[in-house]
Amino acid sequence: MPLDPLIQAEVDAYLASVILKKRIPELPDASVFGAASLLDEIALWMNGVDKTVHIDLLTLKSIMTTGGTGTVVPSLVGNTLPIVITAAEAGGDTVLRPELEGKTYFLRLEGRPMILNTDWQLLSGGFKMLNPGSPDPYELVEGQRFDAQIYELMSTTGGPAALSSSFIAGIVTVSANETLNGVNHANKLIQIRGGGTHIVVTLPDLASTPENAFLCLETVLGNTVQQRITTQGGQLIYMNNSSWINLHMGVGEVLWLRKGSDGWYMLNNFGDRYLDLGHPVARYSHIANRNEIFCDGTNYAKADVPRLWEAVQTFGGSLVSDTTVWNNNKGLYLDVDTNTLRVPDLRNLFLRGVKTEGGSDAQRALNVPGGFQDEAMNVPVGVTGVKVTGSNTVVNVDSVNPGGNEFDLTTGFSITPKQGPETRPVNSGVMWVIKI
Repeated sequence: MPLDPLIQAEVDAYLASVILKKRIPELPDASVFGAASLLDEIALWMNGVDKTVHIDLLTLKSIMTTGGTGTVVPSLVGNTLPIVITAAEAGGDTVLRPELEGKTYFLRLEGRPMILNTDWQLLSGGFKMLNPGSPDPYELVEGQRFDAQIYELMSTTGGPAALSSSFIAGIVTVSANETLNGVNHANKLIQIRGGGTHIVVTLPDLASTPENAFLCLETVLGNTVQQRITTQGGQLIYMNNSSWINLHMGVGEVLWLRKGSDGWYMLNNFGDRYLDLGHPVARYSHIANRNEIFCDGTNYAKADVPRLWEAVQTFGGSLVSDTTVWNNNKGLYLDVDTNTLRVPDLRNLFLRGVKTEGGSDAQRALNVPGGFQDEAMNVPVGVTGVKVTGSNTVVNVDSVNPGGNEFDLTTGFSITPKQGPETRPVNSGVMWVIKI
């Protein structure tokens, strides 16, 4: 027979007051007992059955990397890189793999997790094995297998992914033609390392790229030629109040791009690289990796100076394809052939403004920037001639001396001319170079 509800409530209250509540006691650090492994287990609450269970870390890792049966599917950036010790490495303690440079990874030796700074030391593009507590150094064995798990988890639910709050979420090295991925490469430092090979880096498609994403591309090391950055699907790069489908990055440059609704927007002053292309500037010295070359009439492969070639095609009459015209006007650019461009030769020349408005210049045969003008002497006003009378040099004058008499230059003063093979004003030498 059930108790009266009022009596039952009093009994329940009494039992609740005398039964002690239990909690999980303080837990010691796992390192007290040694190194943790993926076979260790932790407590897990299963949402579907409302139960607390235990699960090993290996199973938990599998769920996190594959998504399990949930609706949120994480994406693991990168793969497991197998590293097999070669005969040349055997007996040593150092492993070098360029693929590991700039990467974040877990390291395992034949399935056993390795502990950084205890079992191994991180190097640039590899690692060194350690053996603390032993007088003998660790020696690698031929055929030994290490696994480097390159990692970084991002949540994807279909469509653009949410980004972490880190300003730069990782580093990616590109050494061959590559199309960047909107999820895996957004908010990353893209290190372009093409050496002397021309490579093409294709920007991600906007539809698969997270909102507010940016890309930082740099060519500060490992390049001797200009590398091409291009878009896909007709999307544009906006820079200098204009739009581009292709950009070229020279040696030692950095380009910041932000995803917009209709294209990529340049965020840093990389645009200055394009503002002065092909324009002569004076230098006291020349450094090749400043992306500038001498104005000395040298021929260059258009493929090696792609952005200069794009710029000079907009220079109008300053770009010619007739060698004879160039020989008579060496300040011009010459389109030598399909593959070759010749730059101006401004050595031993002064630069002078051309008449770009108000008609032609009768004193300049080709009135465009780069058009040549020979030297000349202007006869002073009123001088009608010079003659030698005996041992004296005289000048016939009219308006200067209304009497029309001859003026004896040897009376009262003498002239000591500074003679040379050319006519020139006082000057100071510089090197003329152009930005490429």
